[in-house]
Amino acid sequence: MRPTFAIAIATFFSLGAQALEAPIEGYGVEDFEWEVESSPGNKLRLRGTIEEVTNQVRAINPNYKRSEPQAEARNDTDVLAGSLEKRYDEESLICYPNGWGAADGNMVQQGVEYLKNDVAGKPTNGPGPGNCGRVSCSYNNAIWWCNDNTESKTLDSFREIGLAAEEICNRCWMSAVSSDSGFENLCAGQMFMKDKWNVIVRDAKC
Repeated sequence: MRPTFAIAIATFFSLGAQALEAPIEGYGVEDFEWEVESSPGNKLRLRGTIEEVTNQVRAINPNYKRSEPQAEARNDTDVLAGSLEKRYDEESLICYPNGWGAADGNMVQQGVEYLKNDVAGKPTNGPGPGNCGRVSCSYNNAIWWCNDNTESKTLDSFREIGLAAEEICNRCWMSAVSSDSGFENLCAGQMFMKDKWNVIVRDAKC
């Protein structure tokens, strides 16, 4: 095993050992497992947020680049956006519940783009209800996916989570004055799906 690989994996496990705080009191927390191809033919299975996993892969292969969105992926996203609208109704979307701290909508959108365009595989979340995994977190802004089924839940792709997070920020948008006298776009909310899973966007420690 190459030294850089060993260091990267050691760093990865130290990250995973840190306890995560659930997005809602009483909810559980679970790390996601991702399958990533760090170089042609070299696949890794890592746990953490998409940002953490990407950093681990780049520690192993500094020349690693995220794949460019393919036409098929963009078409799939359009199809998923249509199906997403059928899987929830507006009453199932809650904006700023219980005084949640807001996330920076621009930073959330970066996580959305990762999930919509760059992550292969079908995500699985452990048995619920209220079992959550933090799929994206950067600069204190997080996207969570929570399973409310009593059995494990598998989605067709990570794009479904990204689209739900994007919809939350589109519908729970507000503007506020930032510390540098400019304006920032904020959002926070929780969207519940009819097949018993939900997505949360809010502030976080990361």
